Amino acid sequence: MKKEIIVLGFSLGHDTGAAIVSSTKGILAAVNEERLNREKQTKVFPIKSIQECLRLAQLDMKDIDCIGYSNYETDDVFNITKNNRIQCVSDSVKHFINKNTNDNNFASLARQSVNTEKLACKVIRDYFILMFGNYLEHIPIGRIEHHLAHGLPAYIHSNFSDNETNIVITSDGFGDDRSMVVLELGNNNKYRLIDTYGLQSSLGLMYQFVTGGVGYTMNLHEGKITGLAARGSSKETSQFFFYLLANIDDVVQQFDTFENRHNPIKDFKYYEALKHFIFEYCKTYISTSSSRNPIADLAAGIQYVVECMMIERVVNAIDDIDCEKCNIILSGGLFANVELNRKLNNLRKVDKTFVFPNMGDGGLALGAAYSILADYEIKKYELEHIFFGYSINQKCVELLLNTELNYANLKASLLINRGQMISGLVRDGYIVANVVGKMEYGPRALCHRSIHFNCDDKHANTWLNQQLGRTETMPFAPVLLEEDAAKCFEDYNESNEYAGRFMTINYTATDYFKEKCPSAVHIDGTVRAQIVNYHEENKDIIAALKMYKQMTNKPAFINTSYNRHGEPIVMTEKEAIDRFLESNIHYLIIDNIMIEHPNIDQLPVFKTTKGE
Repeated sequence: MKKEIIVLGFSLGHDTGAAIVSSTKGILAAVNEERLNREKQTKVFPIKSIQECLRLAQLDMKDIDCIGYSNYETDDVFNITKNNRIQCVSDSVKHFINKNTNDNNFASLARQSVNTEKLACKVIRDYFILMFGNYLEHIPIGRIEHHLAHGLPAYIHSNFSDNETNIVITSDGFGDDRSMVVLELGNNNKYRLIDTYGLQSSLGLMYQFVTGGVGYTMNLHEGKITGLAARGSSKETSQFFFYLLANIDDVVQQFDTFENRHNPIKDFKYYEALKHFIFEYCKTYISTSSSRNPIADLAAGIQYVVECMMIERVVNAIDDIDCEKCNIILSGGLFANVELNRKLNNLRKVDKTFVFPNMGDGGLALGAAYSILADYEIKKYELEHIFFGYSINQKCVELLLNTELNYANLKASLLINRGQMISGLVRDGYIVANVVGKMEYGPRALCHRSIHFNCDDKHANTWLNQQLGRTETMPFAPVLLEEDAAKCFEDYNESNEYAGRFMTINYTATDYFKEKCPSAVHIDGTVRAQIVNYHEENKDIIAALKMYKQMTNKPAFINTSYNRHGEPIVMTEKEAIDRFLESNIHYLIIDNIMIEHPNIDQLPVFKTTKGE
């Protein structure tokens, strides 16, 4: 057997992507398709991600030993071909796909086909052969169970000893007929299934349907619900959600559609029923409530119910293994909810918490690769960073500035100390786009594709949202040094410092932080912060924060994602410059080049309200 095993993983469904892992070197590359095709939460087959990962890892497809993939539902050729736009080369598969294409019930007919997983793998193999060559005819290709693909990378990258008691919890809308799985892990990677939950008790689906029910986009704007929750009252709305969850078996009998009778997903009727009744309740509540902010009340209600139910499930799981305290390892889309994660971490029986940084379905590709690699060799290790994507190249920036006609009159200068420049511009009240190094993996911008501004004034949050064309309800996330975290947050400690590096957990602000950085604190006193630890990939932002603290005596400034509203975070040099030119951002610092906005004299400037 060769010393090094290299595995390609990819994901289908929501937020498709790819990753390449090595048995000796760990993660070689990891990218989501949305960054390449610029379609947020894209469902298309991640061929661009696969090609980009091969490029980043400096590999050819011939170097890949095995391929694994994961998605969120039972395999069926209809969805793989329809959602992923695959052109198949196999006559037998073509015949299957084309059969009854004029029938309105084609989806149901396709989904009821026998040997769907085998046929799905054949479709995928045919596509790989078409794209890369016949040598892929015999390469092993395997499908990985959804929640295993969520949980395995979280476990591998938790920094918890196997001598401690660890629980892996995965939770989302649903995947492979389950909405939540709880596992106890021990020495030698032995595990025991503690509990599993189906669609009828899916907290993720309920949260998703409230998002859609109030008029936001599902699988995209759930964070808006989290932000609104602190502004509403849960007293009335939570009663409905509790009742619906407790009586779902009775409720579902009142609701029946053709779709849930002919869908292969187990208990799909609960999906349909939950969506129907939650949408109807949200519509009625918004139109009839006397509340000043009915949408916030609905957000508060579902947030409260999800927190209560998840806390109960976690406590029951810990009681089941009969231990004083244990570590929890979290993954799945529900754990993008930073306030839920804070509540779980603060439970008396929880020792430490780790949330996998790409917790949603965007992280399934890495989990699929690791699941295949586990059959050969796999090692646990702490994530020092999650910069696994496209890398900014200063020569490329210079070439663009010298050749693109639209950039001809831009005022650009070479920097000696980019950290000092960032800190000085933020201090002086400018909006700064910071683009450097490799792109982040996952939904959070962690100062490689970020926008910075000061958080000195409580009204800065509203003003900056207006300049960026956003309508967010949560305050912007601050970035600060690890050495300052304990002074800024009451509940920052060893239990949650690892999660804080990747902006996956809330903290409770101290009076000191509220005074120094008021626009980074939510209405309930919590903060979603990025805690920067010392690593080479963080050197620029560390330098900027240190200088900013010396200049202003303030520990943090804002870090928000650099993107047009509704689009994925920028990836390339050209995207960064183009986005800058159409924005109200004053300066773009891209690698060691600073570009001044051509209309800087006309751009709005924030006027402080201190003393008013």
